[in-house]
Amino acid sequence: MSVLKKAGFYSFLFFLSVACQKESDEVKISKALSGMEQGIENRDAGQVLELLSPLFQDHAGRDIKAVRGLMFVHFSRNERINVVTTNKAIQVHNDSARMQFDVLLLGSSNILPERGRRYKVDTEWIKENGNWLLHRMDWQSE
Repeated sequence: MSVLKKAGFYSFLFFLSVACQKESDEVKISKALSGMEQGIENRDAGQVLELLSPLFQDHAGRDIKAVRGLMFVHFSRNERINVVTTNKAIQVHNDSARMQFDVLLLGSSNILPERGRRYKVDTEWIKENGNWLLHRMDWQSE
């Protein structure tokens, strides 16, 4: 086999191995959080709620039903909502994980933000049927 054919063959094997790699749990959890961000920004409560564990609770004891009501209030008050997350740190332990991050929430009824607040967020995730769902959430305003 010529050098050129060998190089092409090994390049093909390399790309095949990269393409067949599974996403890490950290990537899947980050994508789930991004899905929640998109749901909030699009004012789509269903997109957010489908990423919550059926046993979800926040630090104040609010469950999924209460979160739905909270989103309704904020969606009614804000025509536009922007979500910016930074400083993500994820630790995975088998079928559970913890993610901590900072988030800036901006709300407005026009183009320019009228309200905004920054939070430190601590979340717990569980893996159910191969999907990562938000199980617990705690946040503190900065």
